Amino acid sequence: LRNKVASVVLAVRTLEKGEALAQEFRQRTQVEINVSAFGSEAFCQAQAQADLLVNTTPLGMTPKVDAAPPVNWELVKPTAFVYDIIYTPAETRFLREAREHGCPTQNGEHMLAGQGAAALALWTGIEPDADCMCMALRQELEKKEQ
Repeated sequence: LRNKVASVVLAVRTLEKGEALAQEFRQRTQVEINVSAFGSEAFCQAQAQADLLVNTTPLGMTPKVDAAPPVNWELVKPTAFVYDIIYTPAETRFLREAREHGCPTQNGEHMLAGQGAAALALWTGIEPDADCMCMALRQELEKKEQ
């Protein structure tokens, strides 16, 4: 929203919850914010137009790694950036399918490390190296995955 995107589509499982979230965002920006249900025609149109797809659901997170948001990859532009806030597993089904479609991808490890770095700075005044924190996080997650 801060980067003045043209529009945002919240694709949701529950329209009422999505509309409530959209209303909160609308109070903070002039950006057009729409809500569509997974599987709807509006959802399909949004997939075809998106430059960025972000999964903020638990779909695909360990232990239910076979789950994924219902994206039709044939509709998605191969140039669309695909981001999943999940970090276990490192590559979710959502990210794997996006990568196989040719999309650039990123998981949620950097976000988690960044949140930890921000919290440490807020509480202690120490400015940690977020990249170092991200590497340490990846090492610990790899240990758990084995």
